[in-house]
Amino acid sequence: MQYTISEARQQDLPAIVEIYNSTVATRQSTADLSPVSVAERQVWFDAHGG
Repeated sequence: MQYTISEARQQDLPAIVEIYNSTVATRQSTADLSPVSVAERQVWFDAHGG
C-alpha cells in the first residue's frame, strides 16, 4: 500500500472533524467528552498551518 501525505486544506476540515469525532466516544485518542463542530476546530486548523 502506498500513501501520499499532503498539507490539509480548508476543504478538508469537515472530514478531519468527522474522523476526530469518531474517536471521541472511546476517548482513546482524545480527552474530549463530546463531538466538536467544524466551527470549533477552525481556530485550531488556522493555528496549525491550514
